[in-house]
Amino acid sequence: MKWSPRRVLLALAAVLGTGGGLVHAQCPAADVHEEDDDCASALVLTPGTYTDLTLYGNGHSGGEDADFFRVSVPSGEILTVDCLHDVSSGDIDVYFFDAASPACGGHSSGNYLVRGFTGSDDENVSWNNTTGATLDLIVEIDAWDSDSDFDCNDYELVITVAPDPCVTVVDDSFEDNDDCASAAVLAPGVHQGLFVSADEDYYRIPLAATEQLALGIQYNDSIAGLRMELYDDAACSNLIESGGWNGSDTLTATNTTGAALDVYARVYVQSGDCNNYDLDLFVQPDPCQQTGADDALEDNDDCAAATPVDPQGDAYTALFVSTADPDLFAITLNPEATLTVSCVHQSALADLDIYLYDETAVTLGLCGDPNTGAIEDSTGSGDLETVSYTHMGAAPATFYLLVDVWSGGSGADCGTYDLEFEVEGGESAVPFCFGDGSGFGGATICPCSNHPTPGVEEGCKNSMGHGALLSATGSNVVANDDLVITMAQGPPNEPSVLVQGGSLISVPFKDGILCVSAPVQMLEFVTLDASGAGSVTVPVGGAGGALPGDTLYYQQWYRDPGGVSPCGQGSNFSHGLEVRWF
Repeated sequence: MKWSPRRVLLALAAVLGTGGGLVHAQCPAADVHEEDDDCASALVLTPGTYTDLTLYGNGHSGGEDADFFRVSVPSGEILTVDCLHDVSSGDIDVYFFDAASPACGGHSSGNYLVRGFTGSDDENVSWNNTTGATLDLIVEIDAWDSDSDFDCNDYELVITVAPDPCVTVVDDSFEDNDDCASAAVLAPGVHQGLFVSADEDYYRIPLAATEQLALGIQYNDSIAGLRMELYDDAACSNLIESGGWNGSDTLTATNTTGAALDVYARVYVQSGDCNNYDLDLFVQPDPCQQTGADDALEDNDDCAAATPVDPQGDAYTALFVSTADPDLFAITLNPEATLTVSCVHQSALADLDIYLYDETAVTLGLCGDPNTGAIEDSTGSGDLETVSYTHMGAAPATFYLLVDVWSGGSGADCGTYDLEFEVEGGESAVPFCFGDGSGFGGATICPCSNHPTPGVEEGCKNSMGHGALLSATGSNVVANDDLVITMAQGPPNEPSVLVQGGSLISVPFKDGILCVSAPVQMLEFVTLDASGAGSVTVPVGGAGGALPGDTLYYQQWYRDPGGVSPCGQGSNFSHGLEVRWF
């Protein structure tokens, strides 16, 4: 949507002002434009912004004192006046008069051309000069007549005189699409800067068998009100849906005929003369009509059968859910971990909601109930539902996510969606003891100035020019016994060993820093691959005899040939990992 200079000024006023209004600063001092108290003494204004204006109202000791301004409007142009004020300090109204009229200024008799008398902080009034000649208008700024307590108020005026777009604009590239027979084919996607006036716009949208569409419209309803209608016949006589209120709307249609079908969209001006607008067309197969439409994660219809999720960045796409077959997912979180789940869908086709439950809901038999028991939910009407939750318990716990079709008025009984899981904090393994001397476990630096770049968070540099990295996948739950540790950035094809320690130390040793101490165990020898990476093949917890409540430390010791290693000692260490076992 293109923004006019007036809309930009209003946006700036909303940002810089207080709640969109003005700071009440000048009263009771009169502004510099007095005396401008009637049509004869009206101050001549040109387009622009005028600040520090003051209006005295009905409750002022000197009586009501309206302000009058004269503005020249050429033929074929539109005068727009925005009167910005703090309505809580007194409501201001705006009136336009023909300066040549004997009734100029007599708004109580109704002899004005147009008026603005809302109860908002911005009276926005426009008038289109279609007389064929330049005309001078009088703009009267007055206190709301029914407010006897109005003492005074400050205000600003934003005056715009601009060509009438209905006269000067060049129509959009879809013309001539003025009736159903000449409807332009509309492709899926966003179409911006379209124009409609008395010259209506028609579009043809081809749908294959079992396809559905969602067509959204957006426009500035302060310029002109638009309507949009959908028809399913070539004569545009069978109306299937209509809308377009308040600047935006989305209409939907589904092809259930079993054959190809053309749907026609009509866009027309309902109030006003003309307007620009944008269209956003989305077309997809109707999942409710697809054979075997459900996704590969079925059957995950209750908490007992919930699909396990590794929340570290797992994303799931093109999933399917229906009113009769909800989807549930199980996520295990460590203490102090924050889970964020995003569900992306087309709400105009099927409005989906998501709910998060804890293990208490399972015990009470409430897990998966959209009406009660959820600890977090997202039930908006948009295309994105998001929940976020921080686990503050003392041990890892499992949480359950329900994806559900809104039963209160969804446009369809089923829909497709994407899920994204993200976890921050509560890591299964926390890295420490970096070669630059940072990280808990001591401030020791590498033995022969082979420390890495500060902040890189790796071990001391090896013959490859960088330090080795250590990472973990799986959980730190002893009963799961699924934690796997992997080293990367080591020398290719060299032997290494994963070392477990029960305490911390920080001393230079060989070409690196030894960070783990007694009791020490060597868990598994690993030969690094051609990229210098390798993972243990045994679950770490079981191999090291970990028990719930233990805090253990891990580090990889690897061979680095003495002739090329930085310190010439023939071996080096990765940084360390701390694991709290539950």
